[in-house]
Amino acid sequence: MRHPMGYAHMEEIRNAIRIFNESHRVHRDPNVHHNPVFAMMRNGDPKPSYAFGHSFAWNEYFLASAFSYVHLQARGHLDLFGVATTNTFLKGALDKYGIKAHVFRHGDYKNAPSIFTDKKYSPAHLETVKSMTSSLNTSIRTCIENSRALNFDNVMWQSIFEFGSLTSANSEDIGLVDVIPPVDPLLSLLNVNKKEAKKKKKKKSFMSRLGANEKDDNEDEDAKKSE
Repeated sequence: MRHPMGYAHMEEIRNAIRIFNESHRVHRDPNVHHNPVFAMMRNGDPKPSYAFGHSFAWNEYFLASAFSYVHLQARGHLDLFGVATTNTFLKGALDKYGIKAHVFRHGDYKNAPSIFTDKKYSPAHLETVKSMTSSLNTSIRTCIENSRALNFDNVMWQSIFEFGSLTSANSEDIGLVDVIPPVDPLLSLLNVNKKEAKKKKKKKSFMSRLGANEKDDNEDEDAKKSE
């Protein structure tokens, strides 16, 4: 992803994509949670959306999974390692130059000053970081499973995290991607959609003319009977 963004921003974009995919439905409200009460069917087909990438990291795949179809370049890979975070500790550098940091901290879980007072994670700080990343990973996993209609348990996800980079073939086999084209399929997909739209338009026009002809025939028959 050329311009990194936060997961909250990504989730907003994912919701917009999901609403686009289901724009044939009637939404009284934005209905990002897809409550059935507000998602009533009407005439029309779902709008397909496509995501293509030469490779996907965890955050990139989180966004791509919201699209109807995920295309991964045939020589690409999925780097699904989960959310990770790092913290900088300056205590050692400060000690080297004789600098002392005076901070006021109340409670073990107030970790903001740790950058100046610690050389490594304290048990409480490490617990906080692990809890945060675990919660975020669980939320992202749930979103991916719902979007891709997957049924992965914790063992499966842990295996994916520990496996390393998944090849395009591996990714397709377990249902994480739909197609593994050799090149970017965007232009060909657009052409196919244009052709399908023309076919539907011609069919609709033909059916309307056919209905008009049948109506005229019925009127002629009624006129003959009245005579």
